[in-house]
Amino acid sequence: MGTTARTLTDLYAATVVCISYRLAPEFPWPYAHHDGWDSLVWIAANTASLGADPSAGFVVGGASAGGNIAAVIAQKSISNAKGEGEEEGKDRVAAPLTGLWMDVPMLFARPENVPEEYRKYHLSAEQNADAPGLLTPHAIQFIRDSVRADGYSPDFSPVNAREPHVGMPKTFLQVAGMDIYRDDGLIYRRMLEETGVQTRLRVYAGVPHGHANLCPGLQASKQAKVDTIEGIGWLLGRDVGRERVVQAMEGVAGLKRNV
Repeated sequence: MGTTARTLTDLYAATVVCISYRLAPEFPWPYAHHDGWDSLVWIAANTASLGADPSAGFVVGGASAGGNIAAVIAQKSISNAKGEGEEEGKDRVAAPLTGLWMDVPMLFARPENVPEEYRKYHLSAEQNADAPGLLTPHAIQFIRDSVRADGYSPDFSPVNAREPHVGMPKTFLQVAGMDIYRDDGLIYRRMLEETGVQTRLRVYAGVPHGHANLCPGLQASKQAKVDTIEGIGWLLGRDVGRERVVQAMEGVAGLKRNV
């Protein structure tokens, strides 16, 4: 995320906060999601000290598990603002989110956690079970056993909120064609659009989960990294053109090589 964060700062004059969270198995669910929420609440309450202006754009996002956490806390910010959260509107985010970015997100703990009316569209868990990469069936089972998540809780998936999707900010999604979680992102986008949320989607055919970091030399991976910067710019209402995005990324990469 270092190169991405620096490029966003240089290109859009954005204030970027890269948060961390506690990890399973030492800290199983919902520690990571609670850490993400606490970070969001603190950031929104301390924008002045961070030199940030949330009225110019306030975006939350992440990749893989980070995409899951981003979606959960974005939905929670909307639910709590409407008094629908478990704490009846207490612990609200001081500034409204204006954008959500998710890269190869995992949104359903298991296929059975997909809402029934969308299950016929959830094919990737089976189709891509033997796809190359880190997410082998053995790895998936290890993750499930370590995280021990309740797939029906709104603290694990935004679709489980009392009134999901309504009022969510515009959303940018990136999905990999050979990812077992491919259809998580595609279905979530469908849900958002059915409730009037503006979305933008980029799909990378023939590559697995996490391809941008696992296989950075692939053309799809290079494209995805540019799309990330351009897509977050869309969320911020900043269309600077793809050529300028590439130039900014190359400048940051050159700076890092020379440090």
